[in-house]
Formats: sequence, C-alpha cells, structure tokens
Amino acid sequence: IAGLKYALDVFDAVGGVRETEAHAARLRERTRQGIVELAVRYEGLKILSPTDEDVSSSLLTISFPSQYSNKVVNHRLHEDYGMVVKQVHDGEGGSPLIQNCLRLSHHLYIGDSDIDRFLNALEVILDSMDAEDENS
Repeated sequence: IAGLKYALDVFDAVGGVRETEAHAARLRERTRQGIVELAVRYEGLKILSPTDEDVSSSLLTISFPSQYSNKVVNHRLHEDYGMVVKQVHDGEGGSPLIQNCLRLSHHLYIGDSDIDRFLNALEVILDSMDAEDENS
C-alpha cells in the first residue's frame, strides 16, 4: 500500500492522466515522423497503427519489408542497445496485415533522447542488414 501511495504521488506530480497521455502522444508522433523519414530510405517500412489522434494510442506498430526480419531487428535492439520492444507475431490479433512487425510503447519514463536513440539504432541495424545482404 505504501508503494501505491508513492506511485500515485509521483503520477500526480507529473500532471496525472492528462499530462501522461499528452507526453505519450507527443513521443509517439516523434517516433512516427522518424519512421516516415526512414521509410524514404528503406522502401516498404511502414506504420500500421492509426495516425488519427482520435483513434490512436501510445502504441506504434511498425511493419518491416521482408528483407528485414523483425526477429533479427528486435534481437539487435535488445542485445546491442539494451532496448526492449515487442516482436509482433504474424497474424497477431487475427489480422492478416500483421506481418514482420515490431510494436513500440511510449510511456511516462521515456523521453525525446530515448526516441532519438531508437531511431538511430534502427537505422544502424537496417544499414548493417543491407550490408550483410550485399556481402552474401
């Protein structure tokens, strides 16, 4: 119970639900813009999550083109950068659109620098996967 009170006090100190949701939405949009920019270079990289703020959440699902395995990208994000994202299994939720995806969650404890770090890491990983393909 003492821990719950402390958590609620911290939550209130940062502005409660409204501020937390606004923070997550801003980070999600920053990530979305970064993915859109990367998609110019990595054809087929796309966002599956809704872009309309009225129906979106703090989650962002990214679909990778077939030459980039979501399993490999997820593993490299974790092993090389200490990042944890969700590898989405093909067809998850009964949707045939869900193929080769990762899902990001934007939370109160994540900041702009974390988003920048993720986008930079993703670019490095995709570049290295391209280089591996060229060398094989």
